Amino acid sequence: MAIRIWPRSNSARALVIVLIGFVLLVLLVLGYFLVLVSSFAGSSQQHDSDETLIKRFHEHRDALEQLQREVSAEPGMANVHRDGIWPENLFDPDHVAAYREQLHRINLTNRFRIARDGSMEFTASSGGNVQHSSEKGYAYLVTAPDSLCLDLDEASKRMRPFPHRGWTGYRHIEGNWYLYFTGD
Repeated sequence: MAIRIWPRSNSARALVIVLIGFVLLVLLVLGYFLVLVSSFAGSSQQHDSDETLIKRFHEHRDALEQLQREVSAEPGMANVHRDGIWPENLFDPDHVAAYREQLHRINLTNRFRIARDGSMEFTASSGGNVQHSSEKGYAYLVTAPDSLCLDLDEASKRMRPFPHRGWTGYRHIEGNWYLYFTGD
């Protein structure tokens, strides 16, 4: 005797098709939420705590201030990172190599940015994925920022997932120096 898997009546066949469609829809929705949750988990890259960065700032303050003075003397430099500089071909490669070496010695990534007003960001860590990324480091700001936080670690947790693309918060260290956290 053969076992019949497919029902004989049209109404039973329709019910099986609806059930299969429902199961596929549930699997699709679960898969979407799994991808969504994993993308948020990927954006929670572990940055050093505020306290660790502040301690490191005090240990390397002289080197950071020297780097800030040297870089600010380079007219037009905007961005130095591991793979290049921007704008390209305008700066002495030996200077750029020396800046990268200084960043490495003070445990920073090979990246810093300079704004037109002379403010600078020195990246301590960055990470994330295609949908969400974050970055934390030191900022030398010419003028005080609008968004000051007492604790960037807590503020960044409350802001996840970041409701505004490009949210940046600052925590004052001393003088013109701040910690910064930015995420999207």
